[in-house]
Amino acid sequence: MAVLEEGALSPKHYREVVRRRDEYERSIRRLLEEGIASKAFVDVNPKIVGFAILGAMNWISKWYRPEGDLRPKEIAQILSNYLVSGLRQAQSART
Repeated sequence: MAVLEEGALSPKHYREVVRRRDEYERSIRRLLEEGIASKAFVDVNPKIVGFAILGAMNWISKWYRPEGDLRPKEIAQILSNYLVSGLRQAQSART
């Protein structure tokens, strides 16, 4: 995620980053809404859960270290399993 601190970007670039950020956030929300509608996901608030997912993704840059024990693919697998498992509808509810 780009730095969105006041004055870090020119006004034009700031507006572009915000536009793209908002577009990405809407796509996450749509994905959640579709999952809820198809009963693949439990009924959650898509806006709040979307912010939680994006927050988890954006925080990686604060703690990730290339010299750490896990490779990026391993971290991605662990986080995606964790985040999606909380959304997944029980099999009996899908049928």
